[in-house]
Amino acid sequence: MTNPTESLPNEPAPVKAWPAGRLAAAVSTVLWLFMALIGISGIEGIRDQHVPGYPNDGQLRLYVVVPLIGLAGSGAILGFAKRLPSWARGIGMGISFFALLLVFMTFGGGV
Repeated sequence: MTNPTESLPNEPAPVKAWPAGRLAAAVSTVLWLFMALIGISGIEGIRDQHVPGYPNDGQLRLYVVVPLIGLAGSGAILGFAKRLPSWARGIGMGISFFALLLVFMTFGGGV
C-alpha cells in the first residue's frame, strides 16, 4: 500500500505563484495600458467631432502622454523586477499606484 501523501510519478508539478512584487507590477502595467487605451479612444472621439481647437495640447498630455509614461515606467519595473532590489521595486510601485490614483481622479473631471 502506498502513502496517500506521496506524489504520483505522472502528476504535474505544482504551479508556482508570482512573487508579490511582480504581481503588483503586472497589475499596474495592465491598469496603465487600460488608461492609455481609454485616452487614445477618447482623443479620437474628440477629433472626430471636428470642433476647432479640440483636442488641445492639455487634453493630449493628460489622456495620452501621461498614461503612456506610466505604462513605460510600470512596464520597466515589471521587466526588471528580478534584477531590482525589493525596496526599489516597492518605491516604484508606490509611485506608480499613487500616480494612477491621481490620473483616475483627473480623468473623472477633478478631485
